Amino acid sequence: GACTLTEGIGHSLTQILAGSIAGFVAAVFHMAGPNRDITYALKPGDEYTFSAAGFAELFFTFVLAYVVLAVATTRPPASQVTTQNFYFAFSIGSCVTAGGLAIGAVSGGELNPAVSVGISMLSTVSPGSTPLPQIAYLFGYIFMELIGGICAATLFRFTHPKEFNPNSPLDVSRLVCEFVGTFVLVFTVGCCALAGSATWNATAIACMFMAMIYATGPISGGNLNPAVSFALGLTGALPWPDVFKYWLGLIS
Repeated sequence: GACTLTEGIGHSLTQILAGSIAGFVAAVFHMAGPNRDITYALKPGDEYTFSAAGFAELFFTFVLAYVVLAVATTRPPASQVTTQNFYFAFSIGSCVTAGGLAIGAVSGGELNPAVSVGISMLSTVSPGSTPLPQIAYLFGYIFMELIGGICAATLFRFTHPKEFNPNSPLDVSRLVCEFVGTFVLVFTVGCCALAGSATWNATAIACMFMAMIYATGPISGGNLNPAVSFALGLTGALPWPDVFKYWLGLIS
């Protein structure tokens, strides 16, 4: 893996500690500011249940973690003359932008246990005029976000098998990449339509589209659109058998 289990646990605990301290410092500013009576709590949106908020956190944390794995930990293709890629941070940031805009009204769009801890700490230390219970929501959010990370690591083994075995075939992985990339894109569109902002929906969708192309492009080409696959087939850039296979993955 990109880091050992011990390193991963150490990094996670350090990040949780940092989030807690940041939340405490923010609470100090909140208590001294003009908005001290406003409550900033870790909770679902006013018209949403925890089930909806939890699934939203799980899904978009999964997307974020998957893109991190796909763009920041993979070996560069043989045709690339440098071992550095200069888009991984842009791709990861785009996931946060898309997730925050798509589900901010549903769950708050934390997508990170450290952020959830920080928001919970802020609300606990400086609860405003209407204190809300935080412990249940905090553990619920963290649990769903960690499940999202587990799902991302599991899927990554299917879409990027050569990271684990250089001799692994990519036929199935290409179809899985097209399916996952298209599903994530369409689900983001749906979330934006149902809970997003008309002003920022296009930005969220474009950011997610870009991130999924970066994540799946080295494996499948990142078509994510039957019309694009069809156009590539017409120009000979994509063999027709692959076009029909991609259609199966995209439409399903």
